[in-house]
Amino acid sequence: MKIYPFQIRRSVRLLKRMRSNSRKMMMWKNYPLAKEVVAMLDALSERSGRHSPCDKIFLMKILLDNISKSDTPRFAISVLERQAALFKSVSEEDLKEYDDPLTVGEVEAELGKWREYIDIDGVTEEEWCRKYHRYLRFDPIERTPLWEEIYYEVEKETDEAIGRNAPRGMGFCFLYWSSKAAVLARRGIFWKSPHEMNPRVMFD
Repeated sequence: MKIYPFQIRRSVRLLKRMRSNSRKMMMWKNYPLAKEVVAMLDALSERSGRHSPCDKIFLMKILLDNISKSDTPRFAISVLERQAALFKSVSEEDLKEYDDPLTVGEVEAELGKWREYIDIDGVTEEEWCRKYHRYLRFDPIERTPLWEEIYYEVEKETDEAIGRNAPRGMGFCFLYWSSKAAVLARRGIFWKSPHEMNPRVMFD
C-alpha cells in the first residue's frame, strides 16, 4: 500500500472538511481551506517514489469542485494553471492509477471559461452567459477583483447575521440575499440579487 507524503495526507483531510461544508451549504468556509491545500501542494515536488503529478491534479480537482468559482475566479484560475502545468510531467504509467483521469483539454477549457469571466472589458455578461449556457443574469460587480477580495468576509458576516437557527429550506435564498445585500451596503456596495436581476424567474 502506498504511503503518501504528509502534504497529500494533510490535503486529503482538508478536502474532506471542504466536502462536508459543501453538503451543509457552507461552501464559503472552504476558501481559506482551499488556500491551505494549495500551499501544501506547492510545497511538494511534482513527483517522488510515493506520489505522481496525477495525485496533485486529482486533489486540485476536488478542491475546485468545492469552491464557488464565480465568486473566486482569479483564485480558481491560479489552481487551474497549476493543474495545466502539472500535465507536462504526467506519464502513461501515472494515468493507469486513475479510472477516469482528468484531461489537459478539460482543464484548458475551464481556464478559458474563467479567464473570459474576468475579462470585463473584452467579454460582456451576455456573451459569457450565452457561450457557457448560464441562464441567470448576475450583478456585474461579481466579476470584479473587489468582489473576490471581500468574498469570504462578506459571506462570514452574512452567515452571522442570519444565525445558526434560521431554517434553510424553502425561501431561505431570499433571507440570504437580503442579509448579504445589507452586509454589502454597509461597505458602500449596492448589489442586486439574482431575484432582482431575473425578475421573471421564480426562486424558492
